[in-house]
Amino acid sequence: MRVPKRMTLNRFDILYPENIFNDFKGRPDLDFWSYVVRQLTGDTFSVSCLDGYKRIVYISLADELSLIPGVMEYMELARKRFSLMGLVSSATLPDFSIAEQRFRIKTMV
Repeated sequence: MRVPKRMTLNRFDILYPENIFNDFKGRPDLDFWSYVVRQLTGDTFSVSCLDGYKRIVYISLADELSLIPGVMEYMELARKRFSLMGLVSSATLPDFSIAEQRFRIKTMV
């Protein structure tokens, strides 16, 4: 989710190239924040400060989270076809936990 990262960068007045989010797509948040701290802030902020603020923003936006249209129907069909399924996510455990509480994702697999 780009919005919490973008809001964090903006909150701390960190200038960033627009493509930064694509450059770090699929990589851990800590990689993203390490790059931001080293390359964009000159160590003005800490990784833990920026990541902590991003988590606060993410939690505040939890009510705005939505599933990809059709995912529930897809999971229902897949459940009928396959006896065992697994779920893979690039979300951090705290971020996944927020989505799990809202959507009960674990019940889909």
